[in-house]
Amino acid sequence: MLTLRPLRTLFDAGGGEKGIITKTQFRTEALALGVDAPHADLNVLFQELDLDGGGSLDSYEMKEALKAMVEECGQVKSSI
Repeated sequence: MLTLRPLRTLFDAGGGEKGIITKTQFRTEALALGVDAPHADLNVLFQELDLDGGGSLDSYEMKEALKAMVEECGQVKSSI
């Protein structure tokens, strides 16, 4: 079962302001989760998630991304 505890740990981790995920942290954690994608693709995804263009992800931006993923999964599931 997937839990959000690792996400909370990421937001509380060092390497930047508490509650902020840098692009470097994002790429590192995505790769650690098994995402098999070139850095360029991860950078594009990061830019799409960075709603305010500030160069980092805050908890609001991650919450919005997770909500969108849940909605998309629901749409896919209902079409099967």
